[in-house]
Amino acid sequence: MLELDHLVVHLNGEEDLGSLKTQLDATGVLFEPSWGKRAKGFKVANIWSGFDYFELVVIESPDNLWQSEWAARHAAGERGAYCLFFRTDEDIAALYERFTAAGLGAKAPERTSFKWLFGLLSKKLPWRFTLLPKMPGTGLELGFIQYDASAQAKTKRFMVPNTEEAGLLGYQEAEVFSSDITAAQAYVIEVAEALNQVLPIRVGERAGQDLGLRLRPKLAAGKIFPRFRVANAEVRA
Repeated sequence: MLELDHLVVHLNGEEDLGSLKTQLDATGVLFEPSWGKRAKGFKVANIWSGFDYFELVVIESPDNLWQSEWAARHAAGERGAYCLFFRTDEDIAALYERFTAAGLGAKAPERTSFKWLFGLLSKKLPWRFTLLPKMPGTGLELGFIQYDASAQAKTKRFMVPNTEEAGLLGYQEAEVFSSDITAAQAYVIEVAEALNQVLPIRVGERAGQDLGLRLRPKLAAGKIFPRFRVANAEVRA
């Protein structure tokens, strides 16, 4: 089974987090940027919706331990949505092999880890992931993540504040806007064929707009939720 998991978004700095909180407070989206995590040279804050989330990244120093390719994109001036992740219950190594056989340019599976205490200690996080290159005509990479057994259930209590309290339960589909819609559609088909299942992505024409993608929310029964934006990503029913 394949489901949307999270969207990595790079922001300019703390001021963006502050203005985003003001905007989200007005729409009823629960968000507390001060409850994120920080490691050498970067900070991450999350907007939780059930198990799904926005991962908001602020690079604080060129000397950082963030994902090196994304840190380089940030240093080059790129902002907004970087990578859309899907969670899978399939073995990530087997998935990587299928992507490689299809010529999709997947990165070898990684396990996220962080170092602290001057690099003397390291913590490995309970998931592995692989990345695919940017979709044609977009700045958006695709990621696939496999959680260790029971990892999500064990960490659910840390996913706070959570918009599911307000009726926004998660995300079920993405519409990605591309300046090369034909190539992007062909890419989505190739990925879906390698997965041997439907990829919950539709492709739209960018046509000069600054919107990179739109996420369709999962809402509680009878709930109507106002649309909102996070950088160049929009949530809209």
